Amino acid sequence: MDFWRKRGLTFEVRPDTSDWNTVEAAVGEDEYGLEGIDVAGKFCIDAGAHIGSVGVWLASRGAKVAFIEPIPENLSMIGRNIELNFPEPEQWEEIILYNDAVGPARGQTEIHYAYTHDENSRHHAFIGNDGDGGGEHSVVAVQTVSLGQIVEEHGTPFLVKLDCEGGEWDWILEPELRDVQLIVGEWHPVKGHVLSELLIKLEATHDVTTTGPEAGPGGFRAERR
Repeated sequence: MDFWRKRGLTFEVRPDTSDWNTVEAAVGEDEYGLEGIDVAGKFCIDAGAHIGSVGVWLASRGAKVAFIEPIPENLSMIGRNIELNFPEPEQWEEIILYNDAVGPARGQTEIHYAYTHDENSRHHAFIGNDGDGGGEHSVVAVQTVSLGQIVEEHGTPFLVKLDCEGGEWDWILEPELRDVQLIVGEWHPVKGHVLSELLIKLEATHDVTTTGPEAGPGGFRAERR
């Protein structure tokens, strides 16, 4: 059963990929703990949007949403899922699409994806990384967008969902994140980053809870005091 349908939502998913699992976890099972949060009229960011499940759910509850996703095929899926749930053009007025990777302002990076060397890689073909997957795969060069840029363009978000397969650290280290009321997502132990660093950065302004092993990867939730 597609449990997200109980929320009145419809999603197109690609067969033999992690799309269904991602939507089911994010929306059906509410892995980020977003049910019951009042987002109506508030600005929210879905960073690492994949096929748009979290952002679509937030937008259906009246939020203004910025979707941030670097993989072109995923961005196309986001567009289709927005159209499925918001068929009227005026419903797109509070939706912003960034074909960018989370990162520093005005930078550029490469996203590696579509690995084919084993069944698990093929299942997660549209989950990008920084090139540590090995084997033949696709690479796309994209611009990066910082949280500071988005704040300058659209104001401080109320909520940031941040799940970027290691790219999240650029935003975790940005001062603008301290003003966000609710931050949820996943952190990854890449490039020497560890859980204690996340806690040091966020606990000065937020109450932080984490899940998963201390060595990571793991989930986190930060609520501003």
